[in-house]
Amino acid sequence: MLDCVAHPLVETSWLAAHLADGDVRVVDARGSGDGTSRGLYQQGHLPGAVHLDWQRDLSWADGRGVGYLLLLPEPFAAVMEAAGIGNQTRVVAYAETDHSGAARLWWALRFYGHDQVGGRGATRGDRGAATCPGHLHAAPPSAVAHQGQ
Repeated sequence: MLDCVAHPLVETSWLAAHLADGDVRVVDARGSGDGTSRGLYQQGHLPGAVHLDWQRDLSWADGRGVGYLLLLPEPFAAVMEAAGIGNQTRVVAYAETDHSGAARLWWALRFYGHDQVGGRGATRGDRGAATCPGHLHAAPPSAVAHQGQ
């Protein structure tokens, strides 16, 4: 089994070999805060990936207007459940150019005690190794993407 605590970044080959595993959930965490993340997901994403937008799905603003606060435990758990992420799910988050969504999801899951989360981020064409959470260098999206899932 992958040890996401010791090795929080997964290789492209590992992800390709485990995309169909029932305990693996790939999360498309692309977005740059401009409301385009859902469109990016609909244009194409890694097979089986669900989409979570940090701003829309995983954060809230308090009564003073302080925004981007991590959801409280119950709403966070509800979002994870709706995304197919349970206590035993191995989560692989990816992004494209702004990796903050993937890194924030990794942090949020770890904050709430879910240690089976790793990162990769999809880039177009670069197949090199990742250097920080949220980076995945995979085949171009046209080779691995599903439309409108």
